[in-house]
Amino acid sequence: MLIRAHGQALYYSFQGPLPDEDQILVIEGNFLGWHLNAEGEEPTGEGKTSFGTIPISQVAEWVFQTAKLPRVLLLNVTHLKRELGNALGIEWR
Repeated sequence: MLIRAHGQALYYSFQGPLPDEDQILVIEGNFLGWHLNAEGEEPTGEGKTSFGTIPISQVAEWVFQTAKLPRVLLLNVTHLKRELGNALGIEWR
């Protein structure tokens, strides 16, 4: 359900050439609140899980200082794309 609701954020991070700055996928770990506040298939309410990508230079400030997220999953999608390209022989330009 998470990928169905917010998968475009992950998809867009793989489009085009490698960015100059690594992009980090940020998922706020509020799954219980997300589930409890869900109506139908789409999550609603205050417990909605945050899901998106931001430049690596903004992670510390946005995640830990501005949003003050207590539980968060961070994934370097640019590194993942780089490794995928190496494994498949793809040069991202």
